[in-house]
Amino acid sequence: MDIHKPKPWHGLREFLKEYLIIFVGVLTALAAEQAVEALHWMERVDGADSRLKRELGGAYLIALERSMIAPCLDHRLTALKTALLSGEGKWTPLPPMHGRSQGYKVFFVPNRIYEDQAWKSVEADGTAAHIPPSENALYARAYSVAGVFAGYAANEVVDVATLNLLANVTRLPLSQRLDLVSKIEQEQVRNTIADFQSKQVMARIKATTRIDDARAQEWVLTVSNAYNACSELRLLDANAPAPRLVADPAAAASTVPDVSLH
Repeated sequence: MDIHKPKPWHGLREFLKEYLIIFVGVLTALAAEQAVEALHWMERVDGADSRLKRELGGAYLIALERSMIAPCLDHRLTALKTALLSGEGKWTPLPPMHGRSQGYKVFFVPNRIYEDQAWKSVEADGTAAHIPPSENALYARAYSVAGVFAGYAANEVVDVATLNLLANVTRLPLSQRLDLVSKIEQEQVRNTIADFQSKQVMARIKATTRIDDARAQEWVLTVSNAYNACSELRLLDANAPAPRLVADPAAAASTVPDVSLH
C-alpha cells in the first residue's frame, strides 16, 4: 500500500498559504453554522410571535367584555343599594340578572379563563431571549398587566356570591341591610378598578399587535351572558350596541377567535 506522506513546506510563503486556507475554511464553517443557527432562531421567533399575538388577542377579548359591561354593573349595584336603603323589614328581590349559562342571579360578572401558556413556553425554551429587546419588553408588560387583571377578576367572582341572599323574599333588619350596602359599595369600587384595569390591558396589548376591534366586539355581543343580562334589564347605556347572544354562549366562547391582525 502506498502511503502519501505530507509534502514538506518549501519556505514561509507556502506555509502561510496553507495556514490561510485552513483559517479561511474554519471561519467559513463557523459562519455557516452561525447562519444556520440564526435562521433557526428567526423561524422560532416568527412562530412565537404569531402564538403570542393570538394568545394576547384572547386576553383582549376578556378585558373588552369587562370594559363593555362596567357601566351596566355599576347601574345594577346602585339599584340594589337604593332598594336596600329604602326601607326595613321585608325584602322583595329585584328582577334578577339572567344568564343562559349562570341561570338567575342577583349579580354576576364574567368568569373567563386567562391563557398565558404561549408566553411561558417562549420563556422556558429560550425563544424570548432572541426576540428584539423592545418587543420583548412590550410582551412582558402586556402579560404582566393581563395576569394582574385576571387574578383580580377571579377573586371578584367568589366575593359577589354573598349578594345572592338578595334573591330571596326575606326579612332584612337595618343592620343586615347596612352590611349588604357596605359589600355593594366595595364591589362598586372594585368594578371601577376592574374597568380601569381592563382598559390598561387593552392598551398594553394594542402596543404589541393590531386588533380587529369589530371582530372583538362581535365576540362579546354573541357570547357574553353578562352583557345580554344587562340589556334585558335595560341597564346598558343608550348608545351601547345590542347583544346578539347565541343559543349556547358557553360552547361558542370555548372557541376563541384570533382577533390579532398579524
